[in-house]
Amino acid sequence: MLGYCYRNGYGVENNASEAKKWLEKAAFFGYKPAKDELLMSDAENRNLINTISFTPTKKNITWNALNFDSIKNVIPGTYKGEIITYDWSGLYAIEKDSLTITLAVNATSITGKWNEAGNPVTDVIAQITDSALIFNQTIFRKTDRFKPDTSIPWQLKNNMVQLIKNDSVVSIIGSLQMYSVELKEPWKPTMIVLTKINHPKTTHNL
Repeated sequence: MLGYCYRNGYGVENNASEAKKWLEKAAFFGYKPAKDELLMSDAENRNLINTISFTPTKKNITWNALNFDSIKNVIPGTYKGEIITYDWSGLYAIEKDSLTITLAVNATSITGKWNEAGNPVTDVIAQITDSALIFNQTIFRKTDRFKPDTSIPWQLKNNMVQLIKNDSVVSIIGSLQMYSVELKEPWKPTMIVLTKINHPKTTHNL
């Protein structure tokens, strides 16, 4: 949709008048996403990258590979931070929401609750490898810019994020990929940046 690209600066320079012209043409021919876009006060791309509290790079991250035995008493607790959604190019941060994950360790896996602002709380199951935390078979329900009143299930499967421990600070950082079986399409590129805020009073003995 050319008007959408002009409005957001995707592949071209932002041009509000060109965006309006092409969106109105598309809307005239009955294209619903164009009609919806014309009703929205803000463009999708709002340069949110400047409001993100922390963006990992190779320069400011020390990646520590942690196996299950070394983290079973480290990982339990509550992690708070942000879930950041990018446009399809992966260049522009278009949405940022608060995210809280509470994790516990049992004999065979890591379980927890995923609480993303504006969406239902979701049960999560994860495993640890020598270099990553892997979320498996988790189903989220999320709304979309063009379907704000419809909650769509998205599957998070075999996503690997980094568990980082620098001194006393424990963080979870990495990219996610979600897929909708219902729509038969992927969700936009997504990153989570979380820091552990507490240690539980008791831990499991394995």
